[in-house]
Amino acid sequence: MEFFFVIWVYAREKVVHVGDSLHHDVASANATDISSAFVVGGVHREELGCELGTLPTKDELEKLFLKHKENRTHVVPKLKI
Repeated sequence: MEFFFVIWVYAREKVVHVGDSLHHDVASANATDISSAFVVGGVHREELGCELGTLPTKDELEKLFLKHKENRTHVVPKLKI
């Protein structure tokens, strides 16, 4: 089995880390100083108490970010590929 890696180089302002975990995705984006798009419909959905594909209130999101001590750049309800 062969493995290879491809490295692309982009300016930080042209990169966004998309993910549903504040502990992994958003924290990694913050640690590397790039933008993040937090996907609400993932691992924190039940904690937020929202239906899949919907966004919680701004206050509910702020409470979640404060609780986990992470902040994001953008918020999306779900990711569909």
